[in-house]
Amino acid sequence: MKLRLVCSQDGKPLKRLKDVLLLPHTSLKRGVNEGVAGCLNRTGERSLPPHPSPLPQGEGEPPADLERARRQYQTSVCLFTSATFLAAFFLLAPMAGSAVTLNISPSVTSNSYSGFITLDIAGLTNGEQVVVQKYLDLDGNGSIDAGEPMVDAFKITDGGAMVIGGITNLNVPFDRNSTPGAITTTLNFVASLVVENMVGQYVYKVVSPSGRFSPVTAPFGVTNGASAQSISGTIYTNGVACPHAVVVAQDQQANGPVGGVVADSNGHFFLGLR
Repeated sequence: MKLRLVCSQDGKPLKRLKDVLLLPHTSLKRGVNEGVAGCLNRTGERSLPPHPSPLPQGEGEPPADLERARRQYQTSVCLFTSATFLAAFFLLAPMAGSAVTLNISPSVTSNSYSGFITLDIAGLTNGEQVVVQKYLDLDGNGSIDAGEPMVDAFKITDGGAMVIGGITNLNVPFDRNSTPGAITTTLNFVASLVVENMVGQYVYKVVSPSGRFSPVTAPFGVTNGASAQSISGTIYTNGVACPHAVVVAQDQQANGPVGGVVADSNGHFFLGLR
């Protein structure tokens, strides 16, 4: 960083170092003492507080310790700039670590699939807790927009698990990865849960409860599986096609849902039924 010392004598700026060194002893001493308390302005110049009255003149020749006074001032400037640099470094330090990432496998599956969805979260600190949220991406644009519902959420800790009587509770998501700073967890995808796993697009989101990192997201999709029958149509509201409507097919005899799907931007939907 390049610094330029700016003092004043009788209201006139002195921009050359030799002009400062030629100031009378009292003027120099006063300039040094007040300069240390100054600060850098936007242009990178070191500005001194204005004097209430003109600086005294002609009070003797510069003392023998003039060089020491000058060195003290330079040291003060160096300490000031070093402190500024360290403060900026520590402010940026939390952002300079490994970026938090989220990967989902498989990232796309069908509504007839029964198995596990694996979430891998990396870039955490040892033992860090995060919140995993799942949103229904109604318009399928891969981002979480206002009004799109959150359909699931849970907390999980790096290296953490719910243990009851020495046995891990497999019904609660836990970290299966022994590597510090990384979480691997599996979610049970059950085909019979037709509303929870309806055909459509989703977004998983990992959030830091403490705000240590910015939220990260990853898309997830559910498609129609192979089926012998299906239903399709267009959803209208007040005679106008309803975009991104949620459609659930109900079995009247079983008195329960048998499938669900999100309509497209024109209100059209297609749902395969088993």
